[in-house]
Amino acid sequence: MARRSHLRRSRSRNAAWIGAVVVVVLIVVVAILVVVALDRARPAPTNETLAPVPTFGPATPEPSATPTPTAAPITAVPRADERFLSISSEGILWRGIAGSCADESTPLIERSADGGTTWNDVTPLYRGLAQIMRLDAFAGTQAQAVAVLEDGCVTDGLRTFTQGRFWESYEEVLAESAYIAGDDPAQIVTPDGAIAAPCAEARGLRGSGSNLALVCDAQAFALVGDEWQPLGVEGAVAVATDGSTIIVAHAAADCDGIALSTIEGGSAAFSACVEGLNPTEPTTIEISDASVLVWSGTTYTDVSI
Repeated sequence: MARRSHLRRSRSRNAAWIGAVVVVVLIVVVAILVVVALDRARPAPTNETLAPVPTFGPATPEPSATPTPTAAPITAVPRADERFLSISSEGILWRGIAGSCADESTPLIERSADGGTTWNDVTPLYRGLAQIMRLDAFAGTQAQAVAVLEDGCVTDGLRTFTQGRFWESYEEVLAESAYIAGDDPAQIVTPDGAIAAPCAEARGLRGSGSNLALVCDAQAFALVGDEWQPLGVEGAVAVATDGSTIIVAHAAADCDGIALSTIEGGSAAFSACVEGLNPTEPTTIEISDASVLVWSGTTYTDVSI
């Protein structure tokens, strides 16, 4: 009996020990399985560098190319605003604004004896002056003009021998002058008869005899024989003549103002840039020795060339 009890106790201890071992083994196995599962869930390492998180904002425009300068577009100024400028052998200056017989635009004639510093109004409105078509210095300190009078818009020649105080009618002024017809800017009146201008709106006729030049459709032309020849200057606003010499005032892409070019050997040679002037404003020029007189807008200036 004692021996059986002893055997039963031994078997109970062995069973308890075996059970404990099995529990430990199961715990180890479970732990191993957990580790393996976690290892499989972890992403495999790579050698790639993570890119920064993108940000969004207004797009930066690409720099554009520097714009190429272009000359100001030129159109013919109204006939009533056309300018005239002349200098005498004595240095007396005469200038005028055309005016119009067709409307209420009043003409203007001014005289300066101090190089353009001051100007005196000598417009002969008392004679019924309605429009100027040509104005020239004459006989040292005097002047003459081709004009239209209010009474019937008749064209007449006027001359002053009193520095502009009084003006009288002179038939020879009209007979000897070249000018743009008052009622048709496409016609040029000359002592030898009328000739057609190279466009419908001629402006700025200058010169005498066979040495005539003008502006048409923003181009400068000279009369060669009985044909108008372009002088190769675009954007022209005014011309001046002195014998065979012609100077053209014009717009130019590389001049922030009015460019002056001299016609030499049939081609234009750049002479000067008068900065600060607007080539789209009414403009006239005159040659004086080694300089060019420029009257544009409200500015009068003397430019050496």
